[in-house]
Amino acid sequence: MPRRSFCLQRTSLVALGRPEFETGDDIEAQYKGKSKWYKGMIARVHTSSDGVRYDILYEDGDTENDVRPSLIRRPGTGNTKLQQGDAVEGNYGGKGKWYKGKIHKLNGDGTYVILYNDGDKELKVPPRYVRAV
Repeated sequence: MPRRSFCLQRTSLVALGRPEFETGDDIEAQYKGKSKWYKGMIARVHTSSDGVRYDILYEDGDTENDVRPSLIRRPGTGNTKLQQGDAVEGNYGGKGKWYKGKIHKLNGDGTYVILYNDGDKELKVPPRYVRAV
């Protein structure tokens, strides 16, 4: 039986996509989904009925469980200086999977137009879903 359980868990991870972060990774996350980013570490990676989730231990000692990937980024990936033509990865649709592309346009509202390498285009991508490569 243990072998079957392992196979089911592995199948679930494959079906949901490979987790972007691993236990022990240094990260920044938006605590409770708010706009400010806080430094922390991935304490645990697991799946829920709607995808991969992370438990986080923040530098100040706070913890948070079941955090969506869209609320987590690698340290130093803030987007204060992205310009038209910059190579980036975009979190397409805010669903947690990152794809390579380029900044096509900077919108007046602070969002970006991204042309993805696979030909897709996304028109109003918030800065939290864009990172430089």
